[in-house]
Amino acid sequence: MLKCLIMGGSYFIGKAVLETLKDHKTCYVLNRGTRSIDDQDVIHLKSDRKDIDSMKKLLNTYTFDYVVDISGYDVNDVDILLDSLNLESLKTYVFISTAAVYDITKGKTPYKETSALGSNPPYHIYGNNKIEAEMRLKQRLNKEQLVIFRPPYVYGPYNYVLRERMMFYVIDKDLPLYIPLSRNYIQFVYVYDLALDILKALEGVIPFGIYNVGSKEAMTFYEWVSLIEKAIGKKARLTFVNDELYHTKPTDYFPFLSRDVHVDVTKIKSYFSHQTDIIKGLEQAYIDYKKVKEEIKIPDKVLDTWMKLNLLLG
Repeated sequence: MLKCLIMGGSYFIGKAVLETLKDHKTCYVLNRGTRSIDDQDVIHLKSDRKDIDSMKKLLNTYTFDYVVDISGYDVNDVDILLDSLNLESLKTYVFISTAAVYDITKGKTPYKETSALGSNPPYHIYGNNKIEAEMRLKQRLNKEQLVIFRPPYVYGPYNYVLRERMMFYVIDKDLPLYIPLSRNYIQFVYVYDLALDILKALEGVIPFGIYNVGSKEAMTFYEWVSLIEKAIGKKARLTFVNDELYHTKPTDYFPFLSRDVHVDVTKIKSYFSHQTDIIKGLEQAYIDYKKVKEEIKIPDKVLDTWMKLNLLLG
């Protein structure tokens, strides 16, 4: 089988990508080695990708047909990896960017791949670093080698970011669930759908280029919570919060900012249209949550805000 280097691979997206690709490619996972990979069919390479000497020494004897870069966050990450690889053998490089690259002050949602770039607070550092990394890849690789994916919010099993897990926690414990009083729209991509998109890019089903990836639908915060209720079979104790009135910020008590995150996925769906039903995806995320629920820790700031809102709203 052809050889694929996965940058990352121990957590969330990387774990799903590895599970999806390993039956189709000979997979090498490169990370710092803080978490072991218990799979005899996977070659685990250990290095800090920010250490150019270590990377060059490690990768000097390897050639790869494919690279899937999940852990690249900035230009330095990209340069060190490209300087360490034998690029002559490289067929496809898939870079996982973000929907945070779009300038929310220009244009309207859903953002197309051609929409204006320019990240905005509070994600401006992360988003701008991804923009610069994309630009560097386009400078250093042929356009017939590069695929860039820009996902919105990724969800599913292994998601350590407290989004759906926070909702599971609140509903399971029968706590009040506070939702910002807003009409913002958010969009998701199931982690295994993203992994399958990556596989299809490596197979050439999805051509080289830049793509928004995600579900066709965007939804309000309330609609998202309603889907979670259906997925776990339990109603939440919902209370809507007027942040201006109570001097709160949405992220003080809820997983999302009051802003739209919505991209146009027409381009990628024209090549590969598979999409997992979000309720089924949330059901899988909930199964995973139940395995680790005793380890879930809600940040003190969020707990304090929940207590404040409980006193104010009952």
